[in-house]
Amino acid sequence: MSTIDRLKTVAVPGALGLLAAIVIARHGPPTPLGEDAPVGVFSAERARQQLQDLLAEPEPHPLGSEANARIRKRLRRALDSLGLPNEERSRFVCSDYGRCAMTHNVVAIQAGSAVSRARRSVVLAAHYDSVAAGPGASDDLAGVAAILEVMRALRAGPPLAGPVIALFTDGEEAGLLGAEAFVLEPEFPSVGLVINLEARGTSGASYLFETHEGNATLVDVAAAALRRPNTSSVYYEIYKLLPNDTDLSVFRREGRAGAGFAFLGGAARYHTPRDDLDSLDRGSLQHHGDNVLALARSLASSPSLPQPGGADAVYFSLLGFVVIHWPVSWLPAILAATLILVGLAVQRVLAGAKAGGGAVVTELTRMLLVMAATLLFGWLFKLALGGAGALPADWTAQGSALRAAFLLLPLCLIGVVGLRGPCQQPHAALLSALVLMTILAVALVVLLPGAAYLALLPAAIAAMALFIFPARPILSAALASAACVMLWLPFAWSTYDVLGERGLVPAALSALLTGFFLMPILTTWSIRSRAVLSVTIALAILAALALGMLMPAFSRDVPAQLNVVEASGGGRAVAVLEGDPRMRTVLGAPPGLAQWSPQSVLPWQRRPALAGRPVDALAPLRVLDLESPAESRSRQVAIRVASARDARALGIAVPPQAAVLAVAVNGTAAAAPLRPRAQVSRWRSFMVDVAVGESAKFELTLGNAEPLDLYLFDTSGELQTKSLELSSARDRVAVAYGEGDRSISWCHLRLDPANSSASNAVCE
Repeated sequence: MSTIDRLKTVAVPGALGLLAAIVIARHGPPTPLGEDAPVGVFSAERARQQLQDLLAEPEPHPLGSEANARIRKRLRRALDSLGLPNEERSRFVCSDYGRCAMTHNVVAIQAGSAVSRARRSVVLAAHYDSVAAGPGASDDLAGVAAILEVMRALRAGPPLAGPVIALFTDGEEAGLLGAEAFVLEPEFPSVGLVINLEARGTSGASYLFETHEGNATLVDVAAAALRRPNTSSVYYEIYKLLPNDTDLSVFRREGRAGAGFAFLGGAARYHTPRDDLDSLDRGSLQHHGDNVLALARSLASSPSLPQPGGADAVYFSLLGFVVIHWPVSWLPAILAATLILVGLAVQRVLAGAKAGGGAVVTELTRMLLVMAATLLFGWLFKLALGGAGALPADWTAQGSALRAAFLLLPLCLIGVVGLRGPCQQPHAALLSALVLMTILAVALVVLLPGAAYLALLPAAIAAMALFIFPARPILSAALASAACVMLWLPFAWSTYDVLGERGLVPAALSALLTGFFLMPILTTWSIRSRAVLSVTIALAILAALALGMLMPAFSRDVPAQLNVVEASGGGRAVAVLEGDPRMRTVLGAPPGLAQWSPQSVLPWQRRPALAGRPVDALAPLRVLDLESPAESRSRQVAIRVASARDARALGIAVPPQAAVLAVAVNGTAAAAPLRPRAQVSRWRSFMVDVAVGESAKFELTLGNAEPLDLYLFDTSGELQTKSLELSSARDRVAVAYGEGDRSISWCHLRLDPANSSASNAVCE
């Protein structure tokens, strides 16, 4: 090989490395704008000042708390300062999640032009409540502050054709209650589209991750409006498969179009005290606001709004510059054209004797071996790290080092597998990569259409280049590799942010597909060069793994998560630490605890709990009234209960064999299901927030009339003195998360249709 040819083969991986760096840089959020930004654009600094005013005291503000009321008061004051008329809308609602409460939404309307007042409105939605454990600066006061700044910018711009409603929901963390309440408001029938802002972390790009069925028209608008788009139809395809919901899920159920934005970086701080103002990335806030302002301005100025029920789109953003999209209905034609191109390219290469069938089979075997080895070694690495205690939670402080190791793994294996192979077989290696990518394209078109572009485009580009330039396999491989880097690398890079340690092996597989067409390029290298490359990458992997093993698992930015939970019932009263049991391998015995041991605390839940400590028994609930008549096919059960310790929430847990058909709490029926519920072997619980001294009535329609074992419970955020000592010990090594520290008093109630009078209802 000539010196020029050698330089070309080295230059291609170098250029691909540079492209990878650009992809990662463009995958992040933009530079935040300061206070001096023009009045018509979004400024992260102005939004952050709004957020700082809202969160004057960095405290949790869950539904129904005094802190929640203070946030709401400041929010209305901020809207007043913008000159936006606003109202507080209070409603008692029950969600499909089994939670009922009084909610207090805040609604402000920016009217459209007089000519278009009858036009459907665009809603900008974010929730202002937080979980009990954290102040919720990112989740979701960042969304609230972004909407305030967007509304200011909209008012500073030209008149809008249609109305824009700023909706700040309450009780999202308790089960999308504010969204359920807004569905009942008089403005809802005129709502055309909802833009919802969320966060599952404190940093990173603002993804357009959620749309609606028949999203092609919305994607058209977003593609034209967004200045730094970060989106993909893959996100929505995967999101539909997960049991997660946002406020937008409620509105989509009611037939409304929608776009959901969220940032995902720093997920370890999500729902913890570390979700504070200091942790919020201003670039993420800027990206949130840029996206919402651009999309809202475009939608509110257009003659009509996108509606669900039309065609779906395949779409993806390219380097944060442009959204490429086409209807899903085009996929069969695109696949057929790709298959034709692949067939012509393969025929031309084989006819020109550029590669023999035996060589292609050999290289195909090598590639399959690399794929199998990536999965095997990825699984073994993960197993070894878990056994050594280096993966004690979904997200840990060693995450960056571990992600680097798993992303480098397939590159090392590509080099290792090729060490025993012959040099100068680029055509055979290219054909094998092309065949495997084409097979993947066919599978994705059939099984996951929104992800089909990930394989279709690299296969089509490689086939077209190989057909046009059959004598230049390195050029074809380079072009296909560039496509893979731009399409697959964002997933390889962000999988850990989304899934934590569960995403390490998928990240390695995505990295393999990112470098899928590198094998043809490496075949032009000498065995020695490939060996040097493999050893270098292997040493980098070992260094990253060693760093991951030596680093502390947790830090202030990546805290360990544990709750103190008192559970009293069934003749037993114990305080436990609720959290991931894997953490005991690195935390040891927290001060004040004799041991770590798995605990089963609540009969209807299987949440992991550790380190039991006896406490004083809590007063059990009182059954005030019971009606449970027997029926032939179904059964009506009505139970009125009250807390003997003035707890602020009352609940009932029902076993799966009861087959709950309907539920009403205090006369209010639960909302319609967000998705069909599978009959799974798990308990369902229903809970209602009450004032001190109030009772609650649960009315259930069950699918059978057999004897039934239920559990009644109340829950409170107050802990006993002994548990406060446990909380103090926890605070030295971890933080509360989610629902936070709480006490639960529960009792067992057996219902027998043959003896259903209230006098026989014994809660024990």
